[in-house]
Amino acid sequence: MALTDCEKCWSTPCDCGWEYRHMNDEEFAEFIARILTYKEDKVAILEKAMSIIKESE
Repeated sequence: MALTDCEKCWSTPCDCGWEYRHMNDEEFAEFIARILTYKEDKVAILEKAMSIIKESE
């Protein structure tokens, strides 16, 4: 996560994904896995994320 404001969305941490644009698929999957290790219901979080993605398409 960014320690400073994102240059595109100005959020800390970045909301738009610009800060993560150079990550390949494996690096991004590892990043997501590290984030989810702090949560109990990982499957429900991923399902909610998928529904948000589908709504935005």
